[in-house]
Amino acid sequence: MNKQFSIFLPRRQAGNFSAKGGSASGGQFPIRFQPSYRLIKTSKKAGLTLIELMIYFSITAFVLVVVIDLVAHISQNQKANAGQSEVVANSRLVTERISLSLRGAKEITGVYPSDELNLTIDSSQATFSLKDGQFVYAENLGPEAPLTNSLVEISPINSGESIFNKISTDKYQSVQIRFKIKYKNSNFFQDFQTTLFARGK
Repeated sequence: MNKQFSIFLPRRQAGNFSAKGGSASGGQFPIRFQPSYRLIKTSKKAGLTLIELMIYFSITAFVLVVVIDLVAHISQNQKANAGQSEVVANSRLVTERISLSLRGAKEITGVYPSDELNLTIDSSQATFSLKDGQFVYAENLGPEAPLTNSLVEISPINSGESIFNKISTDKYQSVQIRFKIKYKNSNFFQDFQTTLFARGK
């Protein structure tokens, strides 16, 4: 903002001064000044106070905690899904294999309850048993082949129980199968129970 102000000098002091290019005449001579004002800008260097640093670190720590918790939750869900898939796949394989053998079995032999199932199929002998936490299968006392993989573990549902139990009537023979199957890489497990019939009789 500009302001104008005047200073009046006596004639003898004015001399040959002129205002706006004019010449001095008798009396007082005004000299006008028109000062200009400039705003001087000051700069403040940017910096972080102790409180700002504390707020920054608090927010960073909170975000890290949320991210770590989210990653852990996703990892647990992936393990649970993988465990469920393995449990279902192994249970289905065992029951389908035993059911297939029972369809052609003429007789269920052996003493039950037991952790071993013996079937007479035509002139051959088929055996399903629990060995070291795995279901295995053998024919005619030959080499054992695993039915479940190493990612799962098989055990009785309750301590002291057996896996197989024979149920016989005058018309049919059947086998009740009860076991717990657990995924080793997590705490996921499932109790499984079914009854299969020997239809060859």
